[in-house]
Amino acid sequence: MKNESGKTVNQPYFHHCPDDPVITFAGLWAVWTAPEGNQIVSCALLSKAPAPSIEHIHHKMPVVVTPELYDDWLNPETSPIDVHRIISEARRDFVGHRVGTKVNSVRKKSAEVVISL
Repeated sequence: MKNESGKTVNQPYFHHCPDDPVITFAGLWAVWTAPEGNQIVSCALLSKAPAPSIEHIHHKMPVVVTPELYDDWLNPETSPIDVHRIISEARRDFVGHRVGTKVNSVRKKSAEVVISL
């Protein structure tokens, strides 16, 4: 696929939960000291196999925490067994639809960029 300038790009998609306007990704963060002595704040999003409704788009998706498990996910005392349960019970109620390549431009900031093709 080519964008407006003719550059080859991947097909972008808009993913969302039809019944919920807010989704929460499971992430980890750490503060560590680099060899030079600088403190570094780093983070990572967890991913897993995709929901059936979007597996034709990509082979993985972010872990999306269900609202009833937010407190458990954010609690540093949550056991490893419960962390595994939270990840295994991640949301899977996603849909994805193709959108135009304007979505990849920081200069385009209107709702039109997520309109289906």
